[in-house]
Amino acid sequence: MRLAAAGGRGGVAIGGLTGSLPGAVIGGVIGASLGVAGGILLGDFVGNLLFNENADAPAEGFDGDQDAAIQLAKDAKRQGGLSPDEAEALVEIGKEVGLPARGPESHPGRKFGSQPHIHVGPINHIPVITP
Repeated sequence: MRLAAAGGRGGVAIGGLTGSLPGAVIGGVIGASLGVAGGILLGDFVGNLLFNENADAPAEGFDGDQDAAIQLAKDAKRQGGLSPDEAEALVEIGKEVGLPARGPESHPGRKFGSQPHIHVGPINHIPVITP
């Protein structure tokens, strides 16, 4: 796990969950202007994209921006979920690149989906973790 922080509008943005240190630093600096959630998502994305860490096969049938959002969603699900702010940022990113994205939502009384989660493109039930 690599982390870097940069101060800016809205406080400190933390960049990079699993990306390399240079990717985390770049994401932290850019993310400082986006806020904490944007910094975390961006740092992870930059680390994976530029330094090819945790690389997955591209999602078929999607353009580059959509594939990047899908890879973020896959990483978030694999890592056990996102904070509410991170989840909202990822849903917004998904919508901006033309993917179906919704949430946070939950379905009380159902076996699956009863906990808060989001959907981004083909990646469903990404947990939203509340502290």
